[in-house]
Amino acid sequence: MPSGAPHAMNLYKEAGFRLGLIGKNHCFAQPEDLALFDTLLELGHGGASGVDWGRTEESIREASRARRELVDQNPRFGYATTDAPLEDQTTGLVTAQSIKFLEEHAAQHADQPFLLWASYPDPHEPWVAPEEYAAMFRDKVQLPPWRVGEFGEDSNAPERNKVLHHMLGVESDKPDDVLELLACYYGMMRCVDDALGRLLDTLERLGLDDDTIVVFTRFAPYPVRSD
Repeated sequence: MPSGAPHAMNLYKEAGFRLGLIGKNHCFAQPEDLALFDTLLELGHGGASGVDWGRTEESIREASRARRELVDQNPRFGYATTDAPLEDQTTGLVTAQSIKFLEEHAAQHADQPFLLWASYPDPHEPWVAPEEYAAMFRDKVQLPPWRVGEFGEDSNAPERNKVLHHMLGVESDKPDDVLELLACYYGMMRCVDDALGRLLDTLERLGLDDDTIVVFTRFAPYPVRSD
């Protein structure tokens, strides 16, 4: 957001809301925007540091080591699993601090409306999943048959699909690599799914569920061709 740009957080703050942003911050860099948040805990795909996440910096850094040291299996993707404690991984950090925000709100700010932006980095490359979650899908995914030429230059496929296939097509990659990548990806999604369940359970436990709107949105970037 450029400096001075109007946006929803301005409106919520003016309306008296208590604001929280926990996780990945795609939107705000200006000091006046960051100051709107009563709770601001930012992290990226490589972990978190510099703020109190309720875990030691050493354990958080160790949990992100698999991402930092990941060696891609091919030019299109890389994957790995980690046995690091879930509490030290990005999804666990965002979830625990989001629950803390809700608990503090119910105990200390019950007369004030709130907006909590719990922003999970996963699932996102680099594809590093908790081993216990990847194991849920390993050997359970079947690859469909390749349709030769489906996204070729002479096909009738949408241009966007052709570009994505050129960038990400995996026909030349080892099937075992593709299957393990899918196990990691589905594992990351299931991990986030369980985390969202914990947030919904917290709202119910605190008696906030009947007066809270929950919005789930997924950011999905795609390449734009420019001639």
